[in-house]
Formats: sequence, structure tokens, C-alpha cells
Amino acid sequence: MNKNNNSGIAIFEIDEETLKPSGLKYQFMNLASSYGQAEAPTYDQMEFWELDMNKQYGFNDLTAAGFNAFYEKLKADEKLTQDWLVRKIGFRPEIESEYDAAMDIYVDIKLVSKTKHHPDLYYCLMN
Repeated sequence: MNKNNNSGIAIFEIDEETLKPSGLKYQFMNLASSYGQAEAPTYDQMEFWELDMNKQYGFNDLTAAGFNAFYEKLKADEKLTQDWLVRKIGFRPEIESEYDAAMDIYVDIKLVSKTKHHPDLYYCLMN
């Protein structure tokens, strides 16, 4: 998606015996902390944060069944879905300006509007 969102990576673990994936985490870099500076900040000066899907949402089963269960959980809870949508692109919903910036991105690409959400579409952004 990469449209005014914070840069990030997704990481997970694979169990060597079962080959089952788990432990999905996203790590983001706060790009706003570098705006307006004459020089790019060093790595040590950058702000990073992590979204641990298990800690935040109880989502740790990265099998097809696990993704489906998480999808059903999102469909049943609009507030949870909005929280996930904001965090998924590197923003923090508890910070109003970041929440608004994230939702503006989704409105711009027509995944949400003031009256309608499209969970089947934005769930595809999961991976």
C-alpha cells in the first residue's frame, strides 16, 4: 500500500518440526520524526515501534484457519477492525492525528467512508 504510511516490515517464526508459522509482528519506523531536518537522522535517532499481533489481538495462528478466525473476529467488531487498520500501516490509534492520517489513507483508496466499510477488501491487506 505504501501511501503516506510509515515504513515497516513483517516478521514471523516457523516451527522447525511442524513448519507451522506463528508470531506475526510488524515493526515500523516513524517517518514523521525526520520531517524538516536538514540531514537524515541516524539509525539511533529514529523512532521505531512494534505491533505484536498475538499480544494486541490474540492472533498467533498463521495457518489458513487462523487467518479465517481472525477475519471473522474483525468482521464482528468494527472498533477492533479500525484499531487493526490503523496499526497495520504503522500508525497508533491512541494518537488522534495518527488515527486520522491512517483513516484518510483508507478513505482516499475507497476502503472506508463515513458510512461504509469494506472488510472483505481491507482484510486482504493482512499479508
